[in-house]
Amino acid sequence: MRPVLYYPYIRIRNLNWLKGTLLIYPNVYRMVPDDFSPWDDRDGTLEFAQTSRGGEALLARAEIGSPRSVDAQSILAEKLKKDIEDPEFCRRYNQTTARQLQLHDGYGVQLHKYKISKDIRGILESAQLSWKPHKYEPDDPTGDLYIEVHEHIGEAIMSTIAIACADYHGANVVAEPRAEKLHRCLVEKKLDEIYDAWLHPKRQLQAPAQQTGESAFEFMIEFSCDLSALRACDIVELGDDREAIKALLEYLNKQVSEISMDSRPQLERSMKDAISGALNQWESDRKLLSNVGKKLLGAGSIKPGADFFKKIYEKASAPAMAGGGAIIGGLTSAGIMGALGGIAIGVVPTVLAVREKQKTSPLRYLTAMTRAGIKLNVPLQIKGHYDSDEAALQRW
Repeated sequence: MRPVLYYPYIRIRNLNWLKGTLLIYPNVYRMVPDDFSPWDDRDGTLEFAQTSRGGEALLARAEIGSPRSVDAQSILAEKLKKDIEDPEFCRRYNQTTARQLQLHDGYGVQLHKYKISKDIRGILESAQLSWKPHKYEPDDPTGDLYIEVHEHIGEAIMSTIAIACADYHGANVVAEPRAEKLHRCLVEKKLDEIYDAWLHPKRQLQAPAQQTGESAFEFMIEFSCDLSALRACDIVELGDDREAIKALLEYLNKQVSEISMDSRPQLERSMKDAISGALNQWESDRKLLSNVGKKLLGAGSIKPGADFFKKIYEKASAPAMAGGGAIIGGLTSAGIMGALGGIAIGVVPTVLAVREKQKTSPLRYLTAMTRAGIKLNVPLQIKGHYDSDEAALQRW
């Protein structure tokens, strides 16, 4: 699994998003200027910036000054220099037009000055396509670190830098849910299409994006998981089993690969339906081993993975209810070994089969997540039918 590049912000604005992303991706890179310290202690992300996996921090800095990034911005500057000669281009992306698209939070689209080359900053300023923000970012109380631009200008610049950084680190580009949907050319990392896609767009109807195992996992984290107890060290330990992560994503991909809808409410219903089915299947499988124990040991419960034979021996060695020695269903202690042998003949194939099913299950990563302190909310079945515990036991 490749690492990912966080787009377009410096600050992580949703801690649960970061935790959920790191559950399946090895590292998250973000575009942070040199000599700039994000407010990680305030945002709760400091431990992720200080905890490493594979020699790299879980939340790492991307190389925004790499040769590829410098070259990409140089090409972008040449395109901007040519376009600002057109008064219509400048009118389309000036401050007045940008205000009409003002974001609901009032900050507009702000770019950190030191993410951007001096050439690009100079071109934007000369054409009055950048201006001092009227509402300062919390980490910029004097308004000296950021410039405000039209949304599409900002997307063209940040997309260019993001693709260059992602290529440098061998990463994919992702955004938290509150960010705008990533443009196709950004997702596919087509650097040569970025500029026209944002600043000279062609009217065309694109097919709705097909859902993936990764997008299904993101939905599951948002709607069915409580990550409040999850720490950076837990994420590192969970990430050791890459095969389990891969198996889960492949399973989820099969469940949602046919979902491709433009309507957000309809998409959410379909995704929740698929995720509900997966979680109910996992819950059914998870209970199976416990129910085998109940069948063997009576009303007492047994947790999946517990030592069945130790439990059986303890039951067999309990004090006698009458007469001398321990009994199992009327057998004295002299017959314990024979009884255990008989139980083993009937039990071992069942126990081993159930435990092997759990070890190889494509949903086994969900079990590992719960052991790390993640709470999974298994919803009521929305669609489909799953075997009852009794029916599942009968199969074994």
